[in-house]
Amino acid sequence: MQRRHFLQGFASIVSANILQPVLAVDSNETVLEFRERARRILASTPAFDLHTHPGMFALKDIPNSVNPRKYFGDAKVTSRVAEMNTGQLACGFVATVSDAPILRPPRKAGESFEGREWKPDESWQEYRRQKAVLDRIVTEHDLVKALSAKHIRNAHRSNKPAIVYDCEGADHLEGKPERLQELYADGIRVLQPLHVAENGLGDIANGPARHGGLSAIGKEVVREMNRLHMLIDMAHASEEATVQAATISTQPIISSHDLLEWRENPKRNWMAPRHARAVIETGGIIGAFPGAVNGDFETYIDNIINLIEFAGIDHVAIGTDMDGNIHPVVDDYNDYPKIASHLLARDLNDDEVAKVMGGNALRVFELVVG
Repeated sequence: MQRRHFLQGFASIVSANILQPVLAVDSNETVLEFRERARRILASTPAFDLHTHPGMFALKDIPNSVNPRKYFGDAKVTSRVAEMNTGQLACGFVATVSDAPILRPPRKAGESFEGREWKPDESWQEYRRQKAVLDRIVTEHDLVKALSAKHIRNAHRSNKPAIVYDCEGADHLEGKPERLQELYADGIRVLQPLHVAENGLGDIANGPARHGGLSAIGKEVVREMNRLHMLIDMAHASEEATVQAATISTQPIISSHDLLEWRENPKRNWMAPRHARAVIETGGIIGAFPGAVNGDFETYIDNIINLIEFAGIDHVAIGTDMDGNIHPVVDDYNDYPKIASHLLARDLNDDEVAKVMGGNALRVFELVVG
């Protein structure tokens, strides 16, 4: 497959205002020919999901919530774990949702997702509650709580899914970067400072520019995460907040579930070129997001290829937002071999597919976390 250099053709693409999809040339029959090859790749290289919420576990027995979404149930969690095994998913970054109790869908365009304000100390107690739910899931399903890349590799060799503890949003820091030390002691290795509720750390994507990027405390959070060797995830952050985090960070950062769009002020879960470039220039990765914005599965594959051609093969991964995602085009971990098969059918070689499915994620995780 011929690769474009990072900036080759930049002017012509920008003039079109939006990166055009790569047209699918493979039939279902052609993709089936690659299925066994895809499974061999996933057997040799741990496959990752950079962002997942099995069963929306964070909403289980949630108190004082205005969030209309509900826990999918214990059976759904069990089925997701089963899919991880049959779909050859080796590692998931499983995320608590810091602002879950206070969220509700906006009633009109431009309105905040926040349905109410936090009570004193409530967000910290909510983090403790959600982490306890995740602890029980790991214990009951005999999963591996991964604190390092070595744990992930060992789990993969043992055919057990590894779980990396992650936090979506950092409301529970309550403006105290020093609390990151306790999160690290709890086993949290990935943290996304911003979600969709205002938490004082910086500006969210598609939201008002209250801080001009990151706040002073948000910048301290980046520095403290570097010191602790926690992986910084700038998904849901504004472009300026991401650029500032990338400038401050001495380690690679990621955006766990996003796509690329060649226009300013793109829709939610889409990144403009400067936004995406800020992540990859740290040596980081972008998790290609299979949300409804893709339209269908083939267009999702188009968008992965487009992201590869922009960012380079070493900077693309998969981030599904499983069970947090609305009407996704990938809603089953048994689709992981299918994703790999379709990438092979688009003329990526085995090593390139291995990088996208998990090799890049493992490299960055090991570089930052150890």
